[in-house]
Amino acid sequence: MNKQLNILLAAIVLAVAACSDDKTDDTIKGIASVELNDTLVALHYYDNTYVLADEYRAGLTDSARVYFCINSTQRLVDTASIFNANVRELSADLRTPIVYRTANLLSDTAICVPTDMHITRDFRHLDFFNISVHYATLPNNDDKTYLVQCSTEQEASTDSLVVLWLRHSQLRSDSTLYIEHNTISVPLNILIPPDSLQRERIYLKVKMLAEGGDTIVNDYIYSFVNIEPYY
Repeated sequence: MNKQLNILLAAIVLAVAACSDDKTDDTIKGIASVELNDTLVALHYYDNTYVLADEYRAGLTDSARVYFCINSTQRLVDTASIFNANVRELSADLRTPIVYRTANLLSDTAICVPTDMHITRDFRHLDFFNISVHYATLPNNDDKTYLVQCSTEQEASTDSLVVLWLRHSQLRSDSTLYIEHNTISVPLNILIPPDSLQRERIYLKVKMLAEGGDTIVNDYIYSFVNIEPYY
């Protein structure tokens, strides 16, 4: 099925003149997965595919996760949600791997405030934890946001629970001048256990630091049941 879709998309790029004239003028923004091959530059956003001009090839990587804002200009196939699109905004790759530690180090204790945290599955059946935050900072402050899994933090009572820390690091936290926003997209498939055929989900406990040294805990369910391989 996915091979057929790739062939169809490639044919569309090579023969746009033969496509539908169904014009659109919608503005869409969100986090998408990139498909990049010899004949295609496309963004996959839920069930929609947006075909971009070839000029964006040099700045993208296949399978990257990017924040985008586009204008959908033309529906290319009457029976599928495939569109030509003009780019208004396109970020660098947002993929940020989970950081693994044997102890909960305290070097990344800068405060960040989540504004959105949700899990999504892309067209290749890869799962991502999309996290948007804001924080106070300074110019050239080397801000970084990531999820950390510490072996000493895991709860031994169950292997269906993974404890993660949302961490933020920066060079200086004094005399901050402005608020900055950042979004990361964390790959989750690595958390799927070897016995996944007998299981359907993992419970995620995400901890984060708040002002005054308090700890905030949010619970999520990462469901990976019925994931079929991508070809």
